Amino acid sequence: MITIYTDGACSGNPGPGGAATIVEFNEYIRRKETCGYKLTTNNRMELMAVILGFKIVEDNGSSDLVEVISDSKYLCDSVSKGWLKRWVSADWMKNAKESCANIDLWKEIYSFVQTHTVKFVWVRGHQQNALNNECDKIAREAAKNPTLEDEGYGKSF
Repeated sequence: MITIYTDGACSGNPGPGGAATIVEFNEYIRRKETCGYKLTTNNRMELMAVILGFKIVEDNGSSDLVEVISDSKYLCDSVSKGWLKRWVSADWMKNAKESCANIDLWKEIYSFVQTHTVKFVWVRGHQQNALNNECDKIAREAAKNPTLEDEGYGKSF
């Protein structure tokens, strides 16, 4: 099994943000990835963190069961409660008048969950999960030193 720990952070919302992931392959091999954006939102960073983890998994050619550990209810509930599938079937609309937020990132996540067996697990932030706490720390550091532009922030797709 592969476990992806994720967290996103934003200083202000919107503001500079950071995303971080730690990917654990069979409890022995860990890879970390982080990035900082000059202007973004907290929800975008939560989604970007899981995308960073998915990219590490795909770069390693693995097709194992993937468990995503996140303190983002937005992320976990959107997948686990079927909202993501509903948005896709409704052409990315939340309802008759309102499109889904962060479509660019959700499309990447949807692509991954269609080709892998993925389980999303919500954990309470800043509690006893050491690797989630580490992701929080490195995401906040990335937000302090942003180098990237969030090309999708503020755009509708």
